[in-house]
Amino acid sequence: MLPSTVLSALLPLAATLLPSALAKTVYTGDRVNGQAVISSLDTKDLDSSKVHRFYLRAGSLNSGHPLYVPVWVARGAGAVEDGKTFWVSTVVHGDELNGVRVAQLLLGDLEKAVENGSLNGTVIGVPGVNILGMSRNSRYVPSSSSGGLEDPNRLFPGVNASSGGSFVEDFIYNVWFGLTANGTQVDVAVDMHTQSTGGDTPMWGYADWRVPEIKKLSELAAVDLLKVDPGEPGSLETTFVEHGVPAITLEISNAKVWQKKYIKRSHEFLLRALDAWGILPLEEGSEAQTNYDPSRTYNGDTFVAHQTSQAGWWDAYVQPEDDVEAGQVLGKLYNTWGDELETIRAKASGKVHTVSADPAREAGSELVRLIRNGTAPKS
Repeated sequence: MLPSTVLSALLPLAATLLPSALAKTVYTGDRVNGQAVISSLDTKDLDSSKVHRFYLRAGSLNSGHPLYVPVWVARGAGAVEDGKTFWVSTVVHGDELNGVRVAQLLLGDLEKAVENGSLNGTVIGVPGVNILGMSRNSRYVPSSSSGGLEDPNRLFPGVNASSGGSFVEDFIYNVWFGLTANGTQVDVAVDMHTQSTGGDTPMWGYADWRVPEIKKLSELAAVDLLKVDPGEPGSLETTFVEHGVPAITLEISNAKVWQKKYIKRSHEFLLRALDAWGILPLEEGSEAQTNYDPSRTYNGDTFVAHQTSQAGWWDAYVQPEDDVEAGQVLGKLYNTWGDELETIRAKASGKVHTVSADPAREAGSELVRLIRNGTAPKS
């Protein structure tokens, strides 16, 4: 046996090298809105056949007031290892809210599944990651030290403050490591977003088809438009993929609204995905089955942005999902008096992905984005 002094020296090193092996659900002893507060989650030590609700303490403001991120975990019967663990997150960008309702509907399904014993596996849900952005109607996380705004979906997996990370990097670190154990307790993931405020777009997504399970997951989504690409560095989706977890970003139409049509489609997609990974069987003849139409998806691999060279008032001539030809007029820009300033023409043929719904445009702002198919297969 090693001397106690040697063991004492090795334990901190082991905790650094093997965080997932030593992880456990750590309760702070606090309660918020009647729910227990945790600083880290280990699904293995949660009671089976139960839905657990927590708040994750993910950092503190400069005043020392804690930041709490809501999280729920639905556990089926048996050990965690007996089934897959599915991750669903929303509002990494604070103005992107359709996914909140999707997560709420899914939680209702899972509560029923736990009651009737049909849940085989675990589902982790985070129905609002960017709590500071939500409170400000902003996609970004504000930092009081710099006064700046940072995009949280470019900062995963984060950096601990004790290792030199900023306030926002530390917040992201606590969410990533506190809930996923560095990706080790998740088998498949869907991160739900929408278009940014001011943009009009259908239901779409990002997927890295180099991974067969990601292609499978994206096809189950049956979105209107799919951007097939290797992912954005620092995004939650890409960070999962880099840690061996199949993941997609699901973009549920527009910001700052609840759009029932797209919420319903997204909810049905998650039910199909849970069925495909053996976690929750679909009911025969359910709408998640009968409404499934993967042929509706246009797969593209290239965005073509169209920006204005000057400020003005934007009048769009096209709508999302329109097919356009190179040179086609997409819209016009006017000054305050209604004099025409600029005609925006399509730089290439493709399908309309996003149209600015905000008519007042600054110089350099995007007016229309096309998606086109360069190398991605059509099916």
